[in-house]
Amino acid sequence: MAAACLFHGIDREECDDRLYLDSGIIQPLCTATEDRHGFTLSEATFDQLAATIRERDISVLFVDPFVSSHLVRESSNEAIDAIVKRWKRLAQETGCAVVLVHHTKKLGDRDVSAEDGRGASALPAAARVVLTLNRMSKGEATRLGIVNGTEWKSLVRIDTGKGNRAPPDQATWIKLESQDLGNGEFWVPGDQVAVARIWHAPEAADLDPMSVREIQHRMGGAAFGENCQARDWIGNVIADVIGLCPVDDRAEVQAIQRQMIAAAYLKPEARRVSGRDRPMVIMGKSVADAELTENPHPEKCGAASAEGVASDPD
Repeated sequence: MAAACLFHGIDREECDDRLYLDSGIIQPLCTATEDRHGFTLSEATFDQLAATIRERDISVLFVDPFVSSHLVRESSNEAIDAIVKRWKRLAQETGCAVVLVHHTKKLGDRDVSAEDGRGASALPAAARVVLTLNRMSKGEATRLGIVNGTEWKSLVRIDTGKGNRAPPDQATWIKLESQDLGNGEFWVPGDQVAVARIWHAPEAADLDPMSVREIQHRMGGAAFGENCQARDWIGNVIADVIGLCPVDDRAEVQAIQRQMIAAAYLKPEARRVSGRDRPMVIMGKSVADAELTENPHPEKCGAASAEGVASDPD
């Protein structure tokens, strides 16, 4: 928490009556117990929680991890279902959102889904919303034009586990940044703690018709590689016309490429090369003359603007 405050520039005074932390070490949170006769919900614990929430006007409560808040078997659907529904009742009675943080079983390299939580399936089934966290994959990084391995490995996507995944450029992402706590002394460095911040996928600016026409002109009717790893990547042409670097500005170039495909100025096409299908792009629809009239920006193509030419005394 100290690292997050340092990173985001939040003073402690701003958190005094708005943020409350309890490690559970001195007073453990236990909402249910289990013995050979079955499980029992601790109504006294929930009543105390409700009173504290109302007294301090708490609007969001995080329980992390959920498994440490009860003493029943994780695999018991009956017990877990009862506990989660009691949490839901607490939320309804107090108007406080309750977030139960749960860990997953071992999955190898595949992404986490709502069904991958440890233990009983009753937990995600009873939850109103399930959010999953997954590190960015190499494929997603490639599609977004991120070639720095250190960068894309620090990016985490948040998905609604019960719904469909959004495309990489429309998903919700957070980036883990390193924050020095400033507690180092002399030759001993300070502690480095990971801090999360919102991260947005690169977006392309509005397509300039003059630039699009120039890109299509330079294509000359040929097919170009769709993948940024291809030697004949169409992004090299786009970057040259727009005035970007195809390496340093790869993410922005790829965003423009996606925008041109979405607008049908570029058309994806698989072509058979050396016995395998290769993803290519060819010229799509042409830029209409009316588009050039509505939005003339010749300076975007490296030419002097009409105003500049008119005012040139030579």
